[in-house]
Amino acid sequence: MVAQAISDIANDLNKMSAKKAIKTVVPDSSEEDGENNQLFKWVAILTGSKNALKGIGFFLGGLLLNSFGINKAVELMAIGLGVSFLLTLILPGDIGKMKSKPIIKDLLSKSQGINILSFARFFLFGARDVWFVVALPVFIETYLNWNFSEIGRS
Repeated sequence: MVAQAISDIANDLNKMSAKKAIKTVVPDSSEEDGENNQLFKWVAILTGSKNALKGIGFFLGGLLLNSFGINKAVELMAIGLGVSFLLTLILPGDIGKMKSKPIIKDLLSKSQGINILSFARFFLFGARDVWFVVALPVFIETYLNWNFSEIGRS
């Protein structure tokens, strides 16, 4: 569960970085009521495509596992990650580089309500991920006697 929690934290940090990176790629557009509509549009596209790719990834991972076995499936996924890494080398050079090191006070909102909501969200999503990735598959295997393929656990 600790490994899953660390993985989820890394995933959330990756999502935040990706949303921040959109700002460097999306051209400035006219602001309305202090909000950048073009930026929100692209963040929504990023979030939707991330969820779609995650679903495709689960499907392809299961397909690879059933078709080739664990060793070959991991090898093929490692090759895919290597190709993805090579593709990141063509991104603009300033993506992922901090212009200044933020202090913790800068990371918090000026609104106490937003900070409380963010804190609650952190634990809510962590609990959800641990439940669906660890506890639920163990429960299904132990008490409902489903096999590995029926659960879809990797």
